[in-house]
Amino acid sequence: MNADFYIYFSLFLFSRILWIHSESSISLTKMICIAAIPLISLFFFSFEWESLAIAAPFLVPPLLEYILGRRKSKDVNFLRFRQLGFMAGTLALFWAFRSDSSLIPTQLGIDLKQTVFAFFFPLARCGTETWENFWIIIAGIQLSASELNLVIRMILSGMNAEPSSNDTIDLKEYSRGRIIGALERTLVFILFLSGSAGAVGFVIAAKGLIRFSELDKRDFAEYFLVGTLLSVTGSLIISIVVKWLMV
Repeated sequence: MNADFYIYFSLFLFSRILWIHSESSISLTKMICIAAIPLISLFFFSFEWESLAIAAPFLVPPLLEYILGRRKSKDVNFLRFRQLGFMAGTLALFWAFRSDSSLIPTQLGIDLKQTVFAFFFPLARCGTETWENFWIIIAGIQLSASELNLVIRMILSGMNAEPSSNDTIDLKEYSRGRIIGALERTLVFILFLSGSAGAVGFVIAAKGLIRFSELDKRDFAEYFLVGTLLSVTGSLIISIVVKWLMV
């Protein structure tokens, strides 16, 4: 895979952030935000089947979720739609940017890529290897912060590992927990990638200190332990793959 694949894969992941972190069915506004990047990307390449492959699979799963959400279908697992969206979009990008692809960048696409390159590396004499590695790391960060959250939620749901409680959910506390989780996974990914695995223990200890008062509850303690182990393991796997892909 070349740098263009990692650029568009990172943009694809970025367009999914609002979708992944939505607790209910997708709204029209979020649907438009998700659709914007793949549709705009059509202008960066000559019109080929591959350019349609970049856009179509990104749009179909969220569109289906939006339609079913409007119909208030009770039997729909929206997390599975989001997983489907990730798999379909990733496979489409692999096919579109294969070695014998007929995709040809337009002048607009070339100019934009040169502008972004100059913005991130204004003084350094960076070659294509640095540019490619940069986008591989960006993709790894987004996989750790957002996509891994989706995987963890699916695993916890399948194991029935969520804490059982009849109390009303504090939405502010829940949102803070999601942000803390994303920051935790990002830090763990960066630490593993930089070879500072020993510092991961401090991240886990800091997270445990914040939740210390709630660890007396057995259900929450088990949920906290399983979620943390899944976060660390997932971030480790992503960092290993990123290291392997880097030139």
